[in-house]
Amino acid sequence: MILNINNRFQAFAVHLLVSSLLFAAFLCLMLIWWYPPPYFEIEGGGNVLTILIGVDIILGPLLTLVIFKQNKPGLKFDLSLIAAIQLTALAYGGIIIYQERPIFVVFAIDRFTLVSTQDIDIQQLAEVSLTEGSHRGPIPVFAKLPENIEENNNLILGVISGEKDLEFRAEYYELFIPHLKKALSRSLELENLYKGTNQNIINQFLEKHNRKEADLAFFPIIGKNKDMLLTVHRKTGRIVGAIDINPWLN
Repeated sequence: MILNINNRFQAFAVHLLVSSLLFAAFLCLMLIWWYPPPYFEIEGGGNVLTILIGVDIILGPLLTLVIFKQNKPGLKFDLSLIAAIQLTALAYGGIIIYQERPIFVVFAIDRFTLVSTQDIDIQQLAEVSLTEGSHRGPIPVFAKLPENIEENNNLILGVISGEKDLEFRAEYYELFIPHLKKALSRSLELENLYKGTNQNIINQFLEKHNRKEADLAFFPIIGKNKDMLLTVHRKTGRIVGAIDINPWLN
């Protein structure tokens, strides 16, 4: 392939095209499987992604532009080294993004929280089957308060003293759907969020998803990057999507 490229600008263009296609494939994997909408925006991950773009899309092709000269001794080695650095950076960044991906979207008390494997002790799960399919996006679960009064009091006292709150205690996780009715009783009153341009944003969301307001329940969802308004179908318990407005206005 090198012999068919006549100058550094052609080499730069080819390198940029190949790098862009490879990065696009990685991006599709990440956004479809690990961070399906709206979780990437809520959880964040832009910092790692920016570094990967800098190395794989910008720096790699620029280095090719600088060093490429047809029939230059050692050119194949130089290009191979650049490619190896790019692939290493992409693999390393991919591992970090995968490890930090949200594995659960946890309902606790009156809100959802995105939780990764780094936030909880996964070994404490009462039902190991809860993690099945987690590589395809976070799984909705319900964090149930202990029924034992003493255990409940110990949990509250522990939180007050700085221990992890209910949503980060994997031993209390259960399937979300059986607790749907209880969760719905803690949903937000939508009219309290109709402030400023919020009503237009909410109406646009409903129109986009072909839903009526009465079809959905609305809850705050907390992420590392920002909080949004999460929508849940009242009959099925399925998460429909998130609306990018401040859920704490009420």
